[in-house]
Amino acid sequence: QINNLWDIVPAVPGDRFLSMLPPWHAYERSTEYFIFTHGIQQVYTTVKHLKADLQHHQPHYIISVPLVYETLYSSIQRQISASPPARKTVALALIKISLLFMEAKKIYEGTVLSNSPVKPSFIFYMFNYLRARIVAALLWPLHNLAKMLVYKKIHSSIGISKAGISGGGSLPMHVDKFFEVEDWQ
Repeated sequence: QINNLWDIVPAVPGDRFLSMLPPWHAYERSTEYFIFTHGIQQVYTTVKHLKADLQHHQPHYIISVPLVYETLYSSIQRQISASPPARKTVALALIKISLLFMEAKKIYEGTVLSNSPVKPSFIFYMFNYLRARIVAALLWPLHNLAKMLVYKKIHSSIGISKAGISGGGSLPMHVDKFFEVEDWQ
């Protein structure tokens, strides 16, 4: 797992990890070894100090359990819901467009997950690939607008500049997709 983490987390010396998992947690321990072998700084925090530590340390990555991401997601959704109606409508529409863009991007990059054991035919694959390329090309400008208007504000309020890493369980799909859309960089 330590060797494979590099494929998911291309961290470089000087990056900062903020961790909420206890040091005896199995996933925390493996990420610690990864962090230490790559010359990366690690900062530990608790639920009580998370918000202040995110702002103070401005981590590149955060390592936590799904509940923290669910809480961040809920907080962001509450802030969007409390916005004036026009801003709320624009934000929600741009988020939905970004979700569609990312789904199309996963299809044409070949990274979409499937439960089907049957490999699709070449014609079906090419049709989906071309359709996804066209959809992504059409949505790309709006996705970039969403990054500028919505996700930039989310990034500055959260304080994570590269990625969040969830350990100890799986994220709910809607939370996972929401943070995946952010593209963090």
